[in-house]
Amino acid sequence: AMKARLFMRRHPAVVAAFVIFTFSACTGVYFMSRAKSRQAALVHRLEETLNESREQELRQRGARQNITTALSGLLKGKFDRGDGGAFLEALDPLEGVSSLSEDATQASRLEAAGQTAFELRFFERAESLFSDSMRAWARFRGPEDVSVYRVRLALLSVKHASGRHKSLRSDLDVYARELQESEHANRQLSLGLEHLYANLALDEGRLDDAEALAWELLLKQREYLGAYHPDTLKTSWLLGRVLAWQGRGSASTKYFEEARDGFLGVYGPNHPDTLECLVDLGVALSVHPSCPQGRLLLTSAS
Repeated sequence: AMKARLFMRRHPAVVAAFVIFTFSACTGVYFMSRAKSRQAALVHRLEETLNESREQELRQRGARQNITTALSGLLKGKFDRGDGGAFLEALDPLEGVSSLSEDATQASRLEAAGQTAFELRFFERAESLFSDSMRAWARFRGPEDVSVYRVRLALLSVKHASGRHKSLRSDLDVYARELQESEHANRQLSLGLEHLYANLALDEGRLDDAEALAWELLLKQREYLGAYHPDTLKTSWLLGRVLAWQGRGSASTKYFEEARDGFLGVYGPNHPDTLECLVDLGVALSVHPSCPQGRLLLTSAS
């Protein structure tokens, strides 16, 4: 110990250099470890995002195929409009998908079936299927997973579409707060939430608020999702409805036509959204006596 102290007195520069070197080495190891940890977390998150995108693609494809099969069956008289379950047995597009685990396949299938029921206006059936899907996702990935938040938003959409508006605003506020506090502040979920707020404003007769919300949302969706994404088209349709309710029929037709053309390309001519949009466009055009196209559209949609 005495020799060490003597060496430190005689060679302070060497001691200082050694201390600096040791500190730098330890600091370097620490930051390298943190960088590797961050890189691993980033890779894991990227893998989750890719898996989520793949699952989302499968669900959307499944819902579209289910809807196509269901509409074909309805039009050919294979089962009637009041049947809330037969079309779900017509096709299982997620069966045998090797890229998903059995649990993910089942949860995704339930969610795709719920989306099918929702888009075909079987709201009770949709709520049941979405609830089953949410429980399946919660068991498989935990209650805080983004899949659970996505299906919760779908259930809020069902609640709005089925006319249960009494507690909807408070439910949306709770969801918005929990989504903000979670690590799943997903851009598409946020946009879906904004769409529900805009719809609710229209239902409550707050037309100026509804117009502002729908217009701002439409700009965001065009930038983030693209002009012909189904969600963007639904917001164009919503903005057309807001303008029509304000008595601005001529202004609304632009957005109805935009939504109609998009729905025809994405969903086809027999999808409920396509038909309802055609009705809205026909009503907007029929207020102009010089425009016979409105009556023709209403006739074709009916």
